[in-house]
Parts: sequence; structure tokens; C-alpha cells
Amino acid sequence: MKSKDMLEVCIRVFHSYNLRLAYDSHLFAFTLFLHFKEVKGEKNDYPLAKYELGHRNITCIRFLSGMYREVVKIYESEGGDGDSVVPSHDGMSLMVVAAAYYALGKFDSAISVYQKAGIKLKKKISTNPEYIVHCAKLFNNMGCVYYEMKKYEKAMTTFQRALALFHDDGEDNYATWVAAIMDQASIMNNMAYTLIKFKQFDDASDLVDASFELQQILPDNNNMTMTISTLSSMAFIYYRSKKYSQAFDTYSACLQLERKSKLYTDNDRVDILYKMSDICKKMKNHEMRVHILRTILEYQTHFLTEEDDELWETNAALAEALQLFAENGGDRI
Repeated sequence: MKSKDMLEVCIRVFHSYNLRLAYDSHLFAFTLFLHFKEVKGEKNDYPLAKYELGHRNITCIRFLSGMYREVVKIYESEGGDGDSVVPSHDGMSLMVVAAAYYALGKFDSAISVYQKAGIKLKKKISTNPEYIVHCAKLFNNMGCVYYEMKKYEKAMTTFQRALALFHDDGEDNYATWVAAIMDQASIMNNMAYTLIKFKQFDDASDLVDASFELQQILPDNNNMTMTISTLSSMAFIYYRSKKYSQAFDTYSACLQLERKSKLYTDNDRVDILYKMSDICKKMKNHEMRVHILRTILEYQTHFLTEEDDELWETNAALAEALQLFAENGGDRI
């Protein structure tokens, strides 16, 4: 597999974990990507200490494998659950540990570790200005945690701090410039989700539009994962503002893009189809809902057993849709 393909896979793996926190996925994917470059014997042009990189690689691989409890257990066994900062962890690996706490729903611990990571990263800025971008990533992830803690005002303030760290200066490193553009777009998406909580749908829509436009300035904007994420945010805003037709069309566009990519699974497509099914119910388009639920069942048979509760729930929804279709004058589909 080519290095570029491997990096995209790493990004996709993390995106499949959680869309909002995945907006910082490039940090973790990039670290794992460097690990594969070392394994393949390719030249590593990135200024990272080998010891830090090795420790971070191991932590990232555990995290991406879903071993969240293992990541936390090892961190705490090294004394990291107290007020001290474990010397063996650099700032970026601490961010992975914090993400593991986040995945386990231990939000207070996640915030605590992110704060420790901030102390480490701040010390790097004087000698490595590029760490400012990593600080922006850190604030972005902290905002995600505050969001889950329902501290929406704190989340918005933290996202704004993240966005403020980016500047308009020219960037010599093309890869870093691209990553910075994508990070800013991701933060805007997160801010839009937060504004929805305040029912500021117009402002949220403007942010998502700005995020999408920002992505378009990239000469080779082929990050399908980010495009789908942005479109999904846009569809959710349409849904919450009761613009069901626009929401349906936008989710449909997401689905078409997912079908063109090998990085998305049947389970990913089912998630979108369920949202489209719910929209059809809101619009009382029972015939379309029946078609969608039948498609969901076809997908689910590929990855679920016959005894799985999800299959039962889909069949129950299909029976309801068929009944509503019949009650509203439908005779055949």
C-alpha cells in the first residue's frame, strides 16, 4: 500500500470512531502514518524525537485498535492519574490518552489530561512554532469534551480559542498548510454543532458553508471523509431547522459519496439511511421510507446475525411503514 493510501486509511479509521472528536483525526493518523514510514524504511522528514515518536506510535495503535481501557490503564500505572505529568508522554501522546478517556465517557479525566498536554505543547512552541497548530487541535478536542459535558458555552469559547490560533502567514510546508486548512474547517463544523444547541440555525449554517468553502481552496481537495462530514453537518442543520427536503437531499449526497469510497462500510451507509428514513417519516413519505428500510435490511444481512436486535428493530420499523403506507391509500410498492 502506498504511503498516501495508508495515511487515508489511518484517517478513516479514526473518523469511524467519533465524527466530532475525529475532527482532530489527522494528529493521530499522522503519527500512525509515520510509524508505517519507519517500518517501510522510508525517510522521515518530520522533526520528532525518536523516543517520543515510538511511545506515541504504541499509544496510537492501541487507541485505533479500540483498546481505550488499555491506554488508560497503562497511563495510570505510570502515575499519570495524579497531578503530575508523566515524563514518558509527550504532549501529543497525552492527547491520545485524553481521547481514550473521552471514548470511555470519563470527561473530567479527559479535560485533566488535555490540560497536561497543553503544558507540554506550550514548551515546544518557542523552538517549534508548528506546535501552535497542535495547540489548536488540543483546544478543538477540549471543546468536544465540553460539548459532551453539556457545557455548550464553554465548548464554543474553546473552539473559538482553537480557531484564533491559526494565522494567514504563508506556510512553506505544503502538507502542514493543507492540514491547517482542514483543521480550521473541522473546527467550524464543531462550532456549528454547538450553535445548534442554542437554536442559532442560521449562524450554524453560515459556519458550515464557510467550512465547505474553505475546503475548496485546496488545489487537490480529495479528502472525501471531510467532505462527507461537512455535508452531514449541513444535513443535520437542515433537519433541526425542519427543512426536511433539503436534509434528505444532502444526506442522499453523503450516501452517494460513501458508495464511491472503499473506506466506508455497509454499517456507515446504514447510519445515513436510518436518518433518511426518519426524515421520510417526518414528511409522511411512507413509500420512500419502505424502500429505504428494505435497503437497510439488505445491508444489515451482510454484517449482522439473524438474532441481532438491530434487525428486529428494522423489521419493526418496516412493518410500521407498510401499515402507514396502506392506511394512507397505498396498495402496492
